[in-house]
Amino acid sequence: MISTIVLAAGGTGGHIFPAEAVATALTLKGYKVIFLTDKVGRKFDRLPSSVQIMVLPMHRRKNSFAGMAKFGWGVLRSMYHVYRGFKVMKPSIVVGFGGYPAFPPVAVAQRLKIPTILHEQNAVLGQVNRILSKKVQHLALSFDHTQFVNTKAPVTVTGTPVRDAFYEFRKTDYAVFDSKEKIHVLITGGSQGAKVFSTVIPKALTKLPESLRNRLSIIHQCPKCDVEDLTTAYQEAGVQAEVVDFIENMAEQISTAHLVIARSGASTLAELEIIGRPVILVPFPGAKDDHQWVNAQLIQQAEAGWCVRQHEFTSDYLAHQLETLINDPQLLYDAAINMKALGRTTSTEHIINLIETELNKDR
Repeated sequence: MISTIVLAAGGTGGHIFPAEAVATALTLKGYKVIFLTDKVGRKFDRLPSSVQIMVLPMHRRKNSFAGMAKFGWGVLRSMYHVYRGFKVMKPSIVVGFGGYPAFPPVAVAQRLKIPTILHEQNAVLGQVNRILSKKVQHLALSFDHTQFVNTKAPVTVTGTPVRDAFYEFRKTDYAVFDSKEKIHVLITGGSQGAKVFSTVIPKALTKLPESLRNRLSIIHQCPKCDVEDLTTAYQEAGVQAEVVDFIENMAEQISTAHLVIARSGASTLAELEIIGRPVILVPFPGAKDDHQWVNAQLIQQAEAGWCVRQHEFTSDYLAHQLETLINDPQLLYDAAINMKALGRTTSTEHIINLIETELNKDR
């Protein structure tokens, strides 16, 4: 009999992308996979057609009374839908990848005595995973020494799964440049963009010597509302740049980059680690428990990149940093090597092994 595996994730691409990687691998092994998420998570969908998707009636959590009431009602409705759905689906195991939409499926599974596994992408255990980890069968982590882990369940550091395309570009070596070659810079604020990059980066480039500006070739992913103005800003700065609101071939773009400027979400870091590219990290200051700063610190400690608080990410800071790195390419090359050394190439297989080990307990 084919086992049915439910994967649950939502909220941001950082939770969705690892779940999608595992879902794809599970379908290739012949399992029936059902993916539970919210409307936001549905937008990131790159799942195989064989994966059944259930969208939960969840709402974003807001701090106002009305916002919290709406959020709470969404959780209750979702738990009811999941309970009814599980009676039909009869899942053998439920795997949560974080985000509030993962709470109802895992919580209901635990209530129904269905085995559960959690995966945490960040260096700080997320609030949902903190609540659910007390009754989980296994907890998988992306980082050693993840903060706020408090469970009696077995804990394994698996790393963060990424899509197959990123593994394909792992063999692409870092392209060392000389004093005349173009320097390719990739700028991405994660799945939802970062407006601070749109404001600071063009200003910083105007402060570079013209000889350096002429060598830059930039791909900048930004919020859709910023594309037109940002394109104009780069033109006025005299810098060759392509501005887009979404990058379809992210793995290829990372592989051709000499430097990346990004937020420090777990999926972004995992993708950089697999391909091995140096990065300037500007953690999102609103991240819960400041987890993006903790993520970024681990990259800086490994000498694989540089991290800076958003309020310190000024045009003067960035201009100085870019000029320093471009004039000393060895710094970038060494960081690229250190970044690739962090890459865990078996994360997906490791999580699937945990799933199959749990499934085999009942046989």
